[in-house]
Amino acid sequence: MEWSAQEWAAAAAIAAVIVTVATSAAASAASAFTYWREQDQREWSRLQDLIKILYNSDFAHGGWAQIAAISEMTTLARRKEVVRKIAAAAADHWQISAPTSPLISELRKIAAGKK
Repeated sequence: MEWSAQEWAAAAAIAAVIVTVATSAAASAASAFTYWREQDQREWSRLQDLIKILYNSDFAHGGWAQIAAISEMTTLARRKEVVRKIAAAAADHWQISAPTSPLISELRKIAAGKK
């Protein structure tokens, strides 16, 4: 059985649709991956900024800024385990200089996974 011109045209049209859909899906996947990667980079950058505020080595930030930094750290979606480790280390760090600080209690809550 031989194909007629109409059948060849229909097959070509179907192939074109399949190629278009596949190309669109690949472009969407690439765009989503790029967005995810950029979001990941922004999250790491913000986490580094928050760590600087938390450790406050130059005493440029007060206690309220540190507590706000802790609260913001808990919102970092992909970094929960990293934030817990940072909170535990920061609590140990601040325990030496200000053992009764409300900062330490907030850090301990995060380190325990309660926030």
